[in-house]
Amino acid sequence: MLFRSRDAPSRQGGLTSLRPAGVKHHLSPYFNELKLADLVSAYLGNPFISTWQVGTNYGDKSKTHAMDITLPLDADGTYDFVVEWGDGSSAHILSHDQADVKHTYARAGEYTVQLNGIVNGFAFGAHENDDDDDGHPCSEQIIDISQWGCVRLANKGSQFNRCTYLKVSAKDVLDLTGVTCMNDMFYGASSFNGDVSQWNTGSVTTMRGMFQGASSFNGDVSQWNTGSVTTMRGMFEDASSFNGDVSQWNTGSVTHMESMFCGASSFNGDMSQWNTGSVVDMGGMFFNASSFNGDVSQWNTGSVVSMHSMFRNASSFNGDVSQWNTGSVTSMHSMFQGASSFNGDVSQWNTSSVTVTDMESMFEDALLRMPSP
Repeated sequence: MLFRSRDAPSRQGGLTSLRPAGVKHHLSPYFNELKLADLVSAYLGNPFISTWQVGTNYGDKSKTHAMDITLPLDADGTYDFVVEWGDGSSAHILSHDQADVKHTYARAGEYTVQLNGIVNGFAFGAHENDDDDDGHPCSEQIIDISQWGCVRLANKGSQFNRCTYLKVSAKDVLDLTGVTCMNDMFYGASSFNGDVSQWNTGSVTTMRGMFQGASSFNGDVSQWNTGSVTTMRGMFEDASSFNGDVSQWNTGSVTHMESMFCGASSFNGDMSQWNTGSVVDMGGMFFNASSFNGDVSQWNTGSVVSMHSMFRNASSFNGDVSQWNTGSVTSMHSMFQGASSFNGDVSQWNTSSVTVTDMESMFEDALLRMPSP
């Protein structure tokens, strides 16, 4: 223990007012000898611990990373923490644009960086220098998170956008307090396969593109609370390793599922009990999902407007869709194109709202069993 009970640090005013309780004008004899980071640890608990690469060509051998790190802090966040840079230097951070959020190293290598204190607004994609092409300038330099600790994420999505080499080894659970938006959270994080099984997603309303391009991800999401989520568009798009259990997900509030499993070539999960009554767009939902042949026979499609390319190139699919309500659908363009196993009965479908042009290539290269005359 760093402090006896009578010497516990004051919690008023954040880290700037740390002092032993009851001491008004001087510090206890051993207090001055403690490092600021140790005081923070005693004050607030576990640090956020991550590993970064600087001046190396880790992963992409053709690229040498910069000799500096800029912490990805959102402009609207709240900060009062100490950063230990892993080379013996540290800084006290109070603002996202403080000069000390950028640190330059003298030598190339991997460094363990610890943040200890109030870190409410961590996010790569939400950084003010983010752009659509490259993301945060340091997104490819973070390679591991070994402890979530005190970190809280910004609520603008893209929290780990394009963190190409990130592998999360943390055993503790990320606190998602205040997070409602997970759009593009691990977009392009092609090495990520961390444990997200205990995440509390009960307040999350949007998961658009959350694992898009996260080609290594196959984590356990079976217990996620998705009851408040309204959009899952592109959620597992090009997540080519994903075949997780989503059978118990509450999808009753979801309106957009377009491209949800597009390119998720390993996925063949059970979604037979999903509530799809609110969904209006299923366009491209299983496009290039070459393993999928799940039971969707009981899906409520009465509100769906778009089914274009829904099973395009889903080469294993031959599910029963004979009872689907397609009365509201206006687009079926390329719906089963390249679905080389499909030979289902669609003779009772109501296509009165679909124009001829919106049926182009609908069954191209599919084995459709045409209705008898």
